[in-house]
Amino acid sequence: MVASSAKVFTLEQVAAHNKESDCWIVIGRPGAKKVYDFTPFVNDHPGGPELVLTQAGTDVNELFEDIGHTTDALALMDKMCIGTLYEAPVDPTKAAKANIAGAPSDNYFIYVCVVVVAAVAYLQY
Repeated sequence: MVASSAKVFTLEQVAAHNKESDCWIVIGRPGAKKVYDFTPFVNDHPGGPELVLTQAGTDVNELFEDIGHTTDALALMDKMCIGTLYEAPVDPTKAAKANIAGAPSDNYFIYVCVVVVAAVAYLQY
């Protein structure tokens, strides 16, 4: 868990940590986003380092929520938490405009994963 004296990072600061040797990610719902130093776990992640590195330096909460994680994984995350993400106050009128139904999804990563899994499955048979 993040201590009360924990650091607060901006998304720009997190984005600079996007390599295998320096990998940070953001997970959490709005108002409770935490920053994790994922570097020690990059090569041990069950999805492989490629999966982690495509999202390094970004907010991965939506992907994290879409995939089930064990209690062991959640406990490991607590040890990797290095701070919280600064979240600027949101203007409700701008937020409403940003959530217009039918807006294109920026979550292409899920589609890429599905294609990769399908290709691997096809090649195995």
